[in-house]
Amino acid sequence: ASPTPTPLPAAVTEEPPPGPDELRIRANRQEGGQGRIHYEGFVDLRFGQIRIQADTLDMVDEPRPDGSSAQKVEAKGNVVFMSGQERIAGESLRLDLDTGKGMFTRASGYLQPDVLFEAESIERVDADTYRLKGASFTACTQPNPRWMFKAKSATVDIDKRIKATMVGLRIMVVPTPLIIPY
Repeated sequence: ASPTPTPLPAAVTEEPPPGPDELRIRANRQEGGQGRIHYEGFVDLRFGQIRIQADTLDMVDEPRPDGSSAQKVEAKGNVVFMSGQERIAGESLRLDLDTGKGMFTRASGYLQPDVLFEAESIERVDADTYRLKGASFTACTQPNPRWMFKAKSATVDIDKRIKATMVGLRIMVVPTPLIIPY
């Protein structure tokens, strides 16, 4: 008797990236109406260069004074935001898809140029600028970084610089006595 062949898994096909104004959302479940749709399960949103994955996501259409509407996203639970080389993971995200402005809570991730960070909150001002509150930064890639800067607040200009206030240097988790105001 010959063994029964096992079926081959279906080939995974990578779908083409969405166009600049194309919005794609996949989820296990969706419900809603009247300008608000709620998605649950593994939610995967793609819009141009932006990709958001979360446990739950609400898509809200808010009317503007000129008669058009603004598309806003409210994502919660294991939120992951990706845009180009940037990766941010956090508890929650509120993002305006039209302007790209948004706010992350309790987030960590990677920004250019080779900056690993953690922060209480992160404001995405535009595609090239982030403002962080209660942040720590490093370029050290070990699981326990050998050095890091802690700052009360900071502005990251992608591929350019980080401006920070009340900055302290930590070496091997030990704070140094030096605090730099800016």
